[in-house]
Amino acid sequence: MVVIVAAGIMYWIRVHSAPEAGASAGGPAAAALADSSASRTIDEDSAVAPLPPLDSSDVAVRALASDVSPEPRVAQWLKVDDLVRRFVLAVANVANGGNPTSRLGFLKPRGAFTVRAEDQGTVIDPASYHRYDGVTEAFVSLDPQRVASLYRRIQPLCDRAYEELGLPGGTFEDALSRAFGRLLAVRVPSGPIEVVPDEAVYKFADPDLEASSPAAKHLIRMGPANAGRVQEKLRELARAMGVQPSSP
Repeated sequence: MVVIVAAGIMYWIRVHSAPEAGASAGGPAAAALADSSASRTIDEDSAVAPLPPLDSSDVAVRALASDVSPEPRVAQWLKVDDLVRRFVLAVANVANGGNPTSRLGFLKPRGAFTVRAEDQGTVIDPASYHRYDGVTEAFVSLDPQRVASLYRRIQPLCDRAYEELGLPGGTFEDALSRAFGRLLAVRVPSGPIEVVPDEAVYKFADPDLEASSPAAKHLIRMGPANAGRVQEKLRELARAMGVQPSSP
């Protein structure tokens, strides 16, 4: 979540809270982009119409993003409002070690977190990892080249949204580089992960895991199979987008 990361941000997403589609953007630029999306590629659209203002960009961004994945779930993700700001804030959160789920509700899995008893103690039940199978399938369905084209097209809007945050130093692409780097640096244990109760929740028994950033913990809770697939897709996206992952 990826946001959105995404990424993409993957982001770049909110199926579980059943959001309403954003209001239609005003202005001829957004309308032209929406009307032409079915018959033109992202690059062709970018040569025809200027970007609309950030405040009215949702319809245009949805049109530009319509072919980044064949997965129906991705189309549902794009129904949230304020797409660019939501994506940019999620990237900034991950870049700074935070958890993107506050802005990307789709990352919250369905079903309850479960544990089981083993010889070494209480461990995460592998069944808990399957709660993330759907969002993983949707994320890995993203076409890296189409995502890269989309990013290049809307980068000015991302820069504007990032400037609004007023964060010290760097650009949005710097934050994106750090977000990629932070998620790719996570080492997800391949074996059972021991947890201990902490009031109403569980925390990792391993102090090093427990000291991980919220974004890293979210990836670890997806389990080694899902996390591995997500990280491989992140590498593909970074290469296609020309973004060099940097150390946190």
